[in-house]
Formats: sequence, structure tokens, C-alpha cells
Amino acid sequence: RWFAFAGLHCRRRYYPEGQGLQQFRSFNWLEMADAMKLKAAVYRGTTDTGDGEGDPTGIVEINEILKDKPHLITEAIKFLKARIKDRSPATSCIAMDLLDQCMQTNGLQFQLLVIKKVLQRMFKFSLPNKGNHPNIQQKAASLVRSWAATYSSDARLAEFGNVAKELARKEEVARQQALAVSGGMPAPRAAPARPPAYGYPQEYPQNAYGDAWSPDPYGGY
Repeated sequence: RWFAFAGLHCRRRYYPEGQGLQQFRSFNWLEMADAMKLKAAVYRGTTDTGDGEGDPTGIVEINEILKDKPHLITEAIKFLKARIKDRSPATSCIAMDLLDQCMQTNGLQFQLLVIKKVLQRMFKFSLPNKGNHPNIQQKAASLVRSWAATYSSDARLAEFGNVAKELARKEEVARQQALAVSGGMPAPRAAPARPPAYGYPQEYPQNAYGDAWSPDPYGGY
């Protein structure tokens, strides 16, 4: 029963409906083994070894698998996204760094899928004042800006630049809101001080300019 269930899952996962049983019979069971190896490498590469970094052999194995089997790029991004969403801030930050390394070594196809599958999640993590852990927010914001600078010159990857611009706009709004709350907004210019009307005692009531009210029209008030 287990094998029947696994076979049905694999047929549905790797072969869209309507492609027939013949393709299922030709299914290479090594593909499942490669996917499991890839998942293990991602897990190893995103597990904190005690110094704030993952196992360096993880990225090496990921790149080797994807070089030989580029059709597993979608699986790699799925596994990385799951680790980015991990509840541990350390794991999440390490996974973001690993994703960045994979983008540098696995080319355009990987980068396009990051736009499609992960970029909006990174944007949400990068937003200020949204309750994200400070380390996650800073790491995500740094990578969003870095990707924009690195990739957005390619028209196919222009979305990196668009997201970075939106992040900059959100950060400016948050900065203005913080200034307003803290009372740091520039105060309106006060009216210039003027001396009291000449020849009248200081006990006369004064207006906003510091001038004494005077019944004498030549005194000014």
C-alpha cells in the first residue's frame, strides 16, 4: 500500500494530468532520491553550526545536484523558502544567505524562479514596523537592495529593482512616522519677536509678537 501511495504521489508530482500511464512507467526512481538528497543538503546548509553559519558542504552539494539536474531548481527554491520561513531567526537568516549564494551560481533560471516564488516573501520580511525579528528584517532588506543593484539591469529581472524601490518608499514613510511620534518633526517657524511699543509700560497686554497694546495709533496698536 505504501508503494502504491508513493507511486501515485510521484505520478501526480512529476507528470501533469493527461500525460498517460506510459510516462509514469518510465518514471526514474532516482529522481526521488535526488530530490531527497537536495532537501538534506538544504537542511544541512541552513542549520546553524554554532557560528551563525550553516554547513559549507551544503551549498557545494546543492550546486552539484542542480548542475547535473537543473529541473530540480524548483524543488531547491521550495526547500529554501521553507527554511526562510522557519521560526528560528538564525535559521531564517542563514537560509537567506544560502539562497543568495545559489542565485549567484545557478544563473538566470534560478533568479527568475526566485522572483516568482520567493521575492514577495523577502519583501514582507524586509518591511519596517511589521513585527518581524530585527535580524530577519535587516537581512531581508539588505538582500533586496543587493539583488536590485546586481540584477535589475537585466530587463527580465527588473522586478528586483521595482521591489527595492517600493521598499525604499516604505522605509521613508516609516521614518517620517517615527519622527512624528517622537516629536522630531521640524516645528513651524515662530513669528519674529518685536520690542514693546515705545513709551508704554511693560504691563500692557502683549500680542503674539511681544508688542504692547497701545491706544496711541502711533504706538502701533
